[in-house]
Amino acid sequence: MQRVMRWTPWLVLAGIGIATMAAVKTSIPVPRTAPSLPSRQPASWQVPDAWKPGTSHTVEFAWDGELFEDEEQPTSRELMDQALDWLALAAALGLQAGPDQIHEAAFDRMPARHALVRSAFSLEYGVTRWLSIGTIGLIAVIPAVDPQLEQREVESRRWRHLAEIADTYVQNTGEQPPYLHEFAYVMAPDRGSATLEYRGQIAGEQLFGPESGYVRSEWIENAEQVGGFLSKSNLLVGVEWETASPPRKLRLLGRSIEGYRGIGLEEVASIWQARQDVSSKYAALDAELNKQVRAKKAEIEEKWSQKPDESKSFPGTTPKKRGGSKEGLFTLPLADPPKLSTGPALLQPAGKFLSAQAEFNAAQQVIEENFAKVIAESGLTGGTGFSLDPTYDWAKLADEFERPSMPGLIQLNTNAKARMSTSEMQSIRGGGGGGAAARAASATFDAWLHRVAALGDAEVDSARSFLGQISRTTSLQQARYDGPLRGTEVGMNLFYTDLLAKLWSFDYRRSTPSRFVEGFEPPTRRPRSPAYDALNNEYSNSRLWFGPEPSKFLRTQRGLYLSHRIVRLYSASNDPTRPGREVPTAPFWESFDSWWHTHYEEVAWHEQEYQRLNEIMKWSTAVAMLDDTDSLSALKILADVRFPRDHWFPSWVRERQVPLALKFDKWDEVRFFPRQGTSDEAERLPILEQRNWSGTLSGGVSLATAGTFAKKPAMDFARSVPVSVRRAGLRVPDISVSSTGTRLSTLRGDSIVLERQGTGFVTNIKPDPSTRFRGVVGDATVSKVSHAVDVDGAGV
Repeated sequence: MQRVMRWTPWLVLAGIGIATMAAVKTSIPVPRTAPSLPSRQPASWQVPDAWKPGTSHTVEFAWDGELFEDEEQPTSRELMDQALDWLALAAALGLQAGPDQIHEAAFDRMPARHALVRSAFSLEYGVTRWLSIGTIGLIAVIPAVDPQLEQREVESRRWRHLAEIADTYVQNTGEQPPYLHEFAYVMAPDRGSATLEYRGQIAGEQLFGPESGYVRSEWIENAEQVGGFLSKSNLLVGVEWETASPPRKLRLLGRSIEGYRGIGLEEVASIWQARQDVSSKYAALDAELNKQVRAKKAEIEEKWSQKPDESKSFPGTTPKKRGGSKEGLFTLPLADPPKLSTGPALLQPAGKFLSAQAEFNAAQQVIEENFAKVIAESGLTGGTGFSLDPTYDWAKLADEFERPSMPGLIQLNTNAKARMSTSEMQSIRGGGGGGAAARAASATFDAWLHRVAALGDAEVDSARSFLGQISRTTSLQQARYDGPLRGTEVGMNLFYTDLLAKLWSFDYRRSTPSRFVEGFEPPTRRPRSPAYDALNNEYSNSRLWFGPEPSKFLRTQRGLYLSHRIVRLYSASNDPTRPGREVPTAPFWESFDSWWHTHYEEVAWHEQEYQRLNEIMKWSTAVAMLDDTDSLSALKILADVRFPRDHWFPSWVRERQVPLALKFDKWDEVRFFPRQGTSDEAERLPILEQRNWSGTLSGGVSLATAGTFAKKPAMDFARSVPVSVRRAGLRVPDISVSSTGTRLSTLRGDSIVLERQGTGFVTNIKPDPSTRFRGVVGDATVSKVSHAVDVDGAGV
């Protein structure tokens, strides 16, 4: 056997350099030259004789003893992930990829999966791998399906893997690959070696044709066409439009994946109608805000035009005297529509223009603050989604404040500033009426907590003691639907997936499906480093929510292209005595959240309501993109679609338990509160507890909004940008390609430089300052992560 690949990642940790080595042995011939990399994939590739279709090679993994030094020993699952990374590189070498080509194609891949620096890379998980290499093309490495399965099942799984890789290519590049190189592997049980078979090239026509389950609609003109598309396709992969500007006609792109649980016309219409409702309400508020601001502008102009001219001008205004006309005497910096201001402008020159400017800015700020209160009281959030919000039985909470012997409260009452006032008590007690009264009670209680937190550590400790004593008797959870999703099928899915995520997170009644999904262990059963005990204890409350991942979709001038999985699991932690102040997720939760996020598809094949959530998130992203471009009307054909809006979650979940094969069934132990019969009533349930676990977990599901596209303007890659480095997570305007190297930046703020050094090629990644690097012994400060591809006597 000949060693052909040695990857040496360098790591700069607070000025300390660390090097590790990983080796792969195979009989693959090694290229000795570094061919130049064109910007586009060719129409075909001449396959080396050693890799004709049907030929197989054995790849051995020489697991170096230093590979996982100073880390927990990797599981069989983690060894599999690492081995698959190397198989993709072995496949590239087999097709004669040069070191510069591998360097570009794998710039964001981690050569050795050190736990400490994983957050600097875009790692792949699951059973497939892919690389896009310029002159060679798209390489797909998929599992060889068990030959004992029926042929139909074999082909179904094969095309599912190939379709996902092909669609990922489109989602990253904005183009369809002209062909794909298919490799199939059989991994040895001990992960020490694998057999890699080259199956040949698959033409793009097959990858995006009926054989692969690809569905491409006509230009959509009615709701029936949307329903027809959904009956043929259960997985959305793109939306294209006929014209560059509104009004637009849309074309839908999708896949039919056997066994996958998609959504129907009812859910899509619900998503669009909810977005339209929220958008129209905000438009009405914006119009009223603009009206009041313009009226105030006219009033101030009228007032100050009557005064003697005290100065000629000042920066930012232009006097326009038109005879005796008062109109347009000077121009105030009023945007159209007005932009939110942060306070009066600091203008130096004196005079009436300065005075008018200051008066206008102050008046505008007052108007905007009043509107902010109106929005808060209305319950509008700007988006659509769902959350189970921790709240209180407000009457019981008021009772507890009136018990002078409560631990913690005794100390607080000795400080007049920490004592709850009579008006505050009345506000809290009135919260039991729900709606605006409940929101007012919550705001009052939060304001009291903020006031106490500002007094000092002693008061914070007393508040923490008091809240700990009363939480069991006064706390509960209440459903909150953002947008008109209450009672809809979409609302029920968001409720179920959000609640189940929390139940699984702390292994409620041993419900976490660890037996069915390898590696899916709740935080309570994961190793905990004592280095983080203080942090875990201080920030015992965490928030976990689902939302769209920006790096999983690409927006171009002609369409929106989506990965098969677009859902991301987000999390943050907080101190219960300081509401609203969030910090990076406590390590106790982070390892669990990040594992679920990177293995979302596998969990979703077990509990398929998460597949439906994924499709709901995709459609919400497509609808939000239309809203962002003032094109919501492109789907106004969904406005008249009718569907049930009277679902009640405790009833829904029991009715759907068997038909949907829901994985959680211990609903008697959840103990939902009975309905009260009010018009705006939402489902309520107790704060659920688990033995040997402390802290609270909240969160929800945030569907996409127009703000989702704030950092993702419509952008096409320049032809000079090699397909090998194109990623949906890059900031396209920042890409620079030259003879000396390639410079990239990511949406999350990383800076990446690819350059030649001697006979090799180096990638330097400067992580965004907010990126966390956590190891067994604590957090590390990482200023730069580098990895290299080099050529030596043994190979690459």
